[in-house]
Amino acid sequence: AHTHKYPRVTLHSESHVAQPDPMLRYRTATTFWARRGLAPFWSSSLSEGEGNVTTPKTKNIPSTSTVHTVTGEDVRGILSLILDTVCAAGGTVVSSRSVRMGGSFSSVLVVKGANAASVDASVRALQDVDSAVSRPFVFHRTGSCTTSKAHFVGTFAKGLASKAITYLCSRHVSVEELDHRVLVDPGDPSSELLIMEGVLRVPSEVRGAELEEHMAKLGLTLRLMKN
Repeated sequence: AHTHKYPRVTLHSESHVAQPDPMLRYRTATTFWARRGLAPFWSSSLSEGEGNVTTPKTKNIPSTSTVHTVTGEDVRGILSLILDTVCAAGGTVVSSRSVRMGGSFSSVLVVKGANAASVDASVRALQDVDSAVSRPFVFHRTGSCTTSKAHFVGTFAKGLASKAITYLCSRHVSVEELDHRVLVDPGDPSSELLIMEGVLRVPSEVRGAELEEHMAKLGLTLRLMKN
């Protein structure tokens, strides 16, 4: 079948059914959740440059720092308790990122000024913590790159997210942050949307147009914006 593309619809000549452009569906989904008083995950810090987590640039993190991964049961105040425990063990959290899903939480913290084993032992002793492990902080030097905010949206298909990330890796694009979710399309309850939003570190020799073109072949609309 021949496909004729217009700004907001794709017309298929065989079925004559107009399909909404993915970015229009993205905006519709955002409005759908906003009207219910909920802020969808993809409208958070990456869209507005604001948020509750600040990740300092690598060059600002001491080379003697350690990276701690903590997991456990999500209870009110658990993150505050972890931070207090790290502080009591003599450490300072210079960067952190936390996520809560399905009754569980996971936090990654960069800590300086403390013995890693002592911090791990203190955190593991907390009632609702299942595990706490650490490793040395490692600097990654990547050469000339551009940091860009990225929005991916398309009709969900099994393995689609994996294919997108695999391609980015093949082009030496580093995924610095990524939020990913599959949800029912508010405009068509019989289909689902894959929405991913994050921050990419793109090598200077890779053109954004190339990435967008390949993602389109996979069925994803990609929008890149300089961070």
